[in-house]
Amino acid sequence: MPGHNIQFLLVDPDVYAHPLVHESISSLGLGRVMGVANLREALIALGTGAVHFVICDWSADPGPELGFLKLMKSQEAYRFIPFLMTAWPQKNENDRVRRAALGGADGYLLKPYDSEQLSKAIEDVLSRYPTLT
Repeated sequence: MPGHNIQFLLVDPDVYAHPLVHESISSLGLGRVMGVANLREALIALGTGAVHFVICDWSADPGPELGFLKLMKSQEAYRFIPFLMTAWPQKNENDRVRRAALGGADGYLLKPYDSEQLSKAIEDVLSRYPTLT
């Protein structure tokens, strides 16, 4: 997928995840990453109109209703932005995957992940968005 210029928005309060995502996307030649730690910053970033793909950690979108994901998917300006949910494994993981999918997430990736797993997850999501590839 080299040669792409996709602007990724990483929403993750875990500051240790940011360098891995930045490095992985950069080494794959997919584009640039804007990393934020919370939903307030994410909404500001979305408002710039320069976001093409969102990678969001479950813990950054708290609550049973996944408000940030549902807000994005309900707004005309954001509904076609790919959304990859990440999370640390939990006892109720199948339920969380189901809820994320019902909320509109295009993919789900369990932590800890490596560059290869992240690349595969991004490619899987991008395959459903041919205008970005």
